[in-house]
Amino acid sequence: TENDLQRKYIATPIIVAGKFKNFEVNGFQVYYLEKENGLLEEIKKATEGMSKSFEFFSNYFGKKEKPKIIFAPINGPSVTNENIIIYNSAIFKNDAPRTTVSHEIAHIWFGGDGIIFKENSLTEALAEFLAFEYLKATYHSENFNKYFEDLIGYKQFITEGKKSFVGFANQNLEKNEKKLFSYNLLPLYLYSKQKNDANFINIIGEFYKYKKYDRTTSLDELNFFLQSKGYETLFTDKIPDFYFSECGKSKLCINSNSEKIYNLEIESTTMDNLNTKKNIKISNKSPEIIDINNIKKIT
Repeated sequence: TENDLQRKYIATPIIVAGKFKNFEVNGFQVYYLEKENGLLEEIKKATEGMSKSFEFFSNYFGKKEKPKIIFAPINGPSVTNENIIIYNSAIFKNDAPRTTVSHEIAHIWFGGDGIIFKENSLTEALAEFLAFEYLKATYHSENFNKYFEDLIGYKQFITEGKKSFVGFANQNLEKNEKKLFSYNLLPLYLYSKQKNDANFINIIGEFYKYKKYDRTTSLDELNFFLQSKGYETLFTDKIPDFYFSECGKSKLCINSNSEKIYNLEIESTTMDNLNTKKNIKISNKSPEIIDINNIKKIT
């Protein structure tokens, strides 16, 4: 609109020309191209996720102005630009991940509308991690739980073989590597922090409120804040890894390559398909030894 074009933007907004229609839902002004009227039902379904995720994030980071939402066939990924979110309407035509809608809403707090890290991969990682947390807290069904496990499993699979965070720290990342860190490895790392400490997301919320008026920050500032609250800093050069090895007749060892002691949740499935979960503590000096008689699978 005319008013949008008079705003002072940090980054140039995408401009899409055409005949638009619009409607309002839960305080969101939603626009879509007239020629994409066939997507209207899908767009209306997506607005439910926008409203729910907006409220979810508001509980941790505080209230913000609701952004203007635009669906358009842009030549690239969806983008958040200072109170305007442009979703690529192709997300309804392709098999887009369920994190897409809530990821962009999270950028209202960590991204163009909120605080931005000097390490851009971390800004993206936080938005993706927050999308995980929203999905996990909101949807509860056997089908969804399976979807969420598959999503995490897929991200773990494509990050296999990464041995350190060095490339992230020095910012010397190729485009495809930056994507790997931003949307897969770093969100998984943050997700594991949250799994080990349910208060982690609240600490991130405190940091946001501490930095929101500065708008720009860095990993160093976040780590200093975590230390001041008695928390571990984020990232070491080495990524913790766990692996299985045979260690005697009907015995299996779960090993770690790290000197640190990690809490690890394992699930065993018996030949009778009974599942049991337990938490173990392991380091490179103390593997976990498991008797695998009558065990079909260990995860």
